[in-house]
Amino acid sequence: MSPFVSFLSVLRSPAALVPMLASLDAQDDVDWQWCVVAAPDAEPGTGAAVVGLAAAHDRVRGLDGAAVAAADVPAAAAELASGAHLSWLPESATLDPGAVAALRRGLARAEWVYTDESVRGEAGNPTGVWLKPDWSPELLRSQPYALYLAAVPAAVAAAVGGFRRSSPAPWYDLVLRVSEVAGAPAHVPGPYLVRATPSSLPAGGRLRPPYVDDPAAARCAVVAEHCARVGIAVDEVSPVEVGGQAVGQRVHRRPGRRPRVSVVIPTRGGSSLTHGFPRRHVAELVDGLSRPGGYPDLEIVVVHDEATPPAVLDQIDKVTSGHWTSLQFHGPFHFSRKCNAGALVATGEYLCFLNDDMDVVDPGWLAELADLLDDPEVGAVGPRLLFADGTLQHAGHVYNGGSPGHLLFGEPADSLDLGGAAQLTGERSGVTGACLLMRADVFARVGGFSELFPLNFNDVDLCLKIRAEGLRIVYTPWSTLYHYESQTRVPKVGEVEMQRIQRRWLYQLETDPYWNEMLRPRPHGPVLNLG
Repeated sequence: MSPFVSFLSVLRSPAALVPMLASLDAQDDVDWQWCVVAAPDAEPGTGAAVVGLAAAHDRVRGLDGAAVAAADVPAAAAELASGAHLSWLPESATLDPGAVAALRRGLARAEWVYTDESVRGEAGNPTGVWLKPDWSPELLRSQPYALYLAAVPAAVAAAVGGFRRSSPAPWYDLVLRVSEVAGAPAHVPGPYLVRATPSSLPAGGRLRPPYVDDPAAARCAVVAEHCARVGIAVDEVSPVEVGGQAVGQRVHRRPGRRPRVSVVIPTRGGSSLTHGFPRRHVAELVDGLSRPGGYPDLEIVVVHDEATPPAVLDQIDKVTSGHWTSLQFHGPFHFSRKCNAGALVATGEYLCFLNDDMDVVDPGWLAELADLLDDPEVGAVGPRLLFADGTLQHAGHVYNGGSPGHLLFGEPADSLDLGGAAQLTGERSGVTGACLLMRADVFARVGGFSELFPLNFNDVDLCLKIRAEGLRIVYTPWSTLYHYESQTRVPKVGEVEMQRIQRRWLYQLETDPYWNEMLRPRPHGPVLNLG
């Protein structure tokens, strides 16, 4: 009978054999096989040690790869395997005793599976735990997050061509190709793999995720090939580093069609001091939208209160040369009604809902969002928002145990918390209504903003309705705006609105797939802090 899982390893030192095998022998589920190849450039004696271990242990198969071409070594390891599933075990990595059992649990509900991971600290103990989100195809293009510990069906791996000799990042390449045909994997939370310190970490740096193995050029090459296979037109894929640490890569989508975008801006025409200077928020925003180099087919719809100062409307008229739509709103402030009213008069194929206290610093911000929305499986897209001092205001929604909030709120803009989530394009359960791009037909289909939420949670409700349609919501840091919302203001969340959002969406708010369940509040005990 075939083993349940074959772990594949390529070793360059015999010193790794004993601790790696010890972690395999300690497994609660013993239905495993270890297939080891000594690399052609391994230390002297590695090949003999591998072959000798294989002769002595009935669950180990080994090969001295001295005569194997370097590009063929991963395939040589796979050829030793007889397991139903394949998993890559990096050199010097060890497994938690429950690792094989965890893979089995995941593979009972999906064709492939991945877990969380950590690194080995100076004292040999696990540290720097990387708790990952559930399946996020956009994130896998941006970061090799679902590689360790992962297991894929051997039959599917063979059907997609196995380890390709030409691949510069063979395991990442194989996982991408398997994902294209096997669909969404299962994610089993928990750091079941403890790895040696990856070379991507800066010398002397803190052991903190993300942990990225392959060279930047190799990662970018396999992602570019993946994009070509799945029909994503790209100009290039470039590496992303933050503070000298490899984080992932950016997919530069080839500019596609440019449908008309209606930017709906609800406003009272307010002003404030920003960076020490007076700012008429909506007028300055419209000025930024109207500058050269911006989105080519833009309709500006300003939904303003009766009390909006005439000077503000005159300024908008001046900067747009009269090319804008003015819609007067009657009644007390109601964000959802204002946005819905603006959407009714908008003529664009896409709708962009935009708070008036935004500052456009990159004229290409909207084109970046539109390129992501061109994917018919994407229902809404949102950018990174920064406070006036440059800290994060928004990197996507997080629904942490039933309480909606902003991911990494108030953290530095270069934060690497949560595996560098703020620095990479990826799926979210929601994005803020302060800046949200979606198709007008989807907005109509889901009923727009619910007017049961005049102040809070209207964007949460909208995003969950979009996801209920089977569409993905994507966040990207490659579109960034400043949001001059007061950082010291305490948001007033009405009890009625909180009750309403929880009655509608309590299960979804308590089970955010992009927020690892090990981070969720527990009735007893603290939340794991990754800071």
